Parts: sequence; structure tokens; C-alpha cells
Amino acid sequence: MLLFTSLLGHRDGAIVHATAVVLDGHVHGRWHVFGTPWAGSARLNADRSAPIRGVCLISHGRGTKPTRLQPARAASKLLARCLHPYWEPAATSKLLDTIARIVTEIPCYDFPFAPSLSSVLRGLQVAER
Repeated sequence: MLLFTSLLGHRDGAIVHATAVVLDGHVHGRWHVFGTPWAGSARLNADRSAPIRGVCLISHGRGTKPTRLQPARAASKLLARCLHPYWEPAATSKLLDTIARIVTEIPCYDFPFAPSLSSVLRGLQVAER
């Protein structure tokens, strides 16, 4: 199980999460993300799941330029954004195994962006590939 924070909305039937989300294995052979019924500070919630077509690792930047990451680089960036169960060696091992599977099965992107509507639209274009 991996815990992430994401921010998205609704677009052509897409499920968009604005709270902490949990990625927990396969559903019908595909990785899925699960939302939460709690709205959080953004006052948005998505109490449902959706298949994952890509992972965008966002950060503030001067411009918006998503770049596909090689699995090794994606793994290190993803690990830095996860809750680490350091107190439980078996859980830590499972976390590392799960990250290795994710970065080989799902396209991952480094996604620096300038805070603007065009950046959000560019992110949606990347997700629709």
C-alpha cells in the first residue's frame, strides 16, 4: 500500500482526487488509486477508485514540461513521497517491491509546472496519453 497526495478535478468522466489517496495493488489486473470520503482542507473528495494510467510527480517550476522518467529515477522520486513503515521490516520490503512494480508497469513523469491553468491542462493531456 502506498499513500500519496494529489490534486485534480473532474473532466470527461475522470475521477480526480484532492486529498490523500491510497494505491493498493491490482483490481482486474490493473493498478488502481482509491480516494477518501473525507474532504480535507481543499473541501473536495472522491470516495471511489480509478485505474492509474500514469504517475505525475509534481513540483513548482518556471515552466510546465512533463518528462518521462526511467524506472530507476522514478523509483527514487516515488520513494521520497511515500509513507515509510520503517518500524516494520516486512512492510518496508513490500513497499520497495511495490514501487519497483509500479515504475515498470506504469509510465511515470517528472512534472515541474508554473501555477497556471495552462499547466493543469498540460497535465491532463499527459494523463490522456
